[in-house]
Amino acid sequence: LSLGAGIASPQIRIGNYISLVARLLLAIGLVFGAARLPQIGESLGKAIRNFRKGLSGDDEKKKEQLNASQADTPETTEGKNKGGSNPPA
Repeated sequence: LSLGAGIASPQIRIGNYISLVARLLLAIGLVFGAARLPQIGESLGKAIRNFRKGLSGDDEKKKEQLNASQADTPETTEGKNKGGSNPPA
């Protein structure tokens, strides 16, 4: 007895994907029309670029905050008085 005898394993072929993509592109062309397809592609490209820029921007903001917090640490009194004049007594 085979445990998986009742379950049909799906046979996925590359031809099925090509056919699916072709039908999908045809449907999109019929819905939006050939004139609007370049506009849709352009806006989709801009959206992807902005999304990627937003993701990398979060990392940059974290680095800037870390650098700012390190710069805000108080200096020692020796470091402040090295440069010359003594503070008034």
